[in-house]
Amino acid sequence: MSNSLLLKEFASQSDKLFNLGVLRSDSFTGDIGEFIARKFYNLSLVDKSTKEIDAIDNSNRTYQIKSTTGSSIRLTNKSYDFLVCIYFDNLYNIKKIIKIASKDIVNDKFSFNNKFLLNTLHVNENRENLSIKNDQMLEIKKFGKIYNKLIQENIIKSKRVVGDLGEYYAAKQLNLTLNTNFSEKGYDAVDKNGETYEIKTRRVYDSERRKSNSRRIRILGKTAKWLIVVTLDKSFKCSGMWKMLMKDVKNPKSAHLGVVKSTKDVEIIINSKIEWLNN
Repeated sequence: MSNSLLLKEFASQSDKLFNLGVLRSDSFTGDIGEFIARKFYNLSLVDKSTKEIDAIDNSNRTYQIKSTTGSSIRLTNKSYDFLVCIYFDNLYNIKKIIKIASKDIVNDKFSFNNKFLLNTLHVNENRENLSIKNDQMLEIKKFGKIYNKLIQENIIKSKRVVGDLGEYYAAKQLNLTLNTNFSEKGYDAVDKNGETYEIKTRRVYDSERRKSNSRRIRILGKTAKWLIVVTLDKSFKCSGMWKMLMKDVKNPKSAHLGVVKSTKDVEIIINSKIEWLNN
């Protein structure tokens, strides 16, 4: 199957999960984990814009939900009543669901090992309690298989499909070398002259849930000389690309997609068909 067809299949499956209420955004692993936790603990998810809190229960207790297909989960704070950790394998089969009271959390990072799982402060839950319809689980597993195929085919390198694709398209278009030093957070790529680039990607198309011109791009603290903004269409193809000096971006703390029009001397690499993104 060609890369284009595989991405189209992935887009179709992600939209199917959206329609089933599994996905709410392009944060696929996080959204699937929140869906599982909501069903398991009978929670109500809060708005995506609510900081640090993902859900509440019938007693109005707050929850943060963390999901991973790796071996560890890192926290940023403990301003909630309970933490739910969900560990998946690469195909989104559930390996473990763990609920931890905030008062019992000591470290800010949990590794998925026997010492952690056997700690008596942790509530290790039985997956058989999941009240999820078979068709929903089947569609999640199908999604996981396609997702894993994207990684196997080197189309993406992680579970950050939108960000990875943006970096792939930008590197190919501008002949950049992607940064492989994952501990270096200040830039994503360099050119042949050693100049650094930060690449920000959002999936945007003519749909009520995708076309908001206020969608944030986080660039505060980035050390790159250049900022590349990439947009993807419904099928995850590159639909727009812009290049600008990072120092020219106004209000980096609250930067959003509008920087492609508000920043001076923006170079249009690929012009978008979305009207509000056109200069």
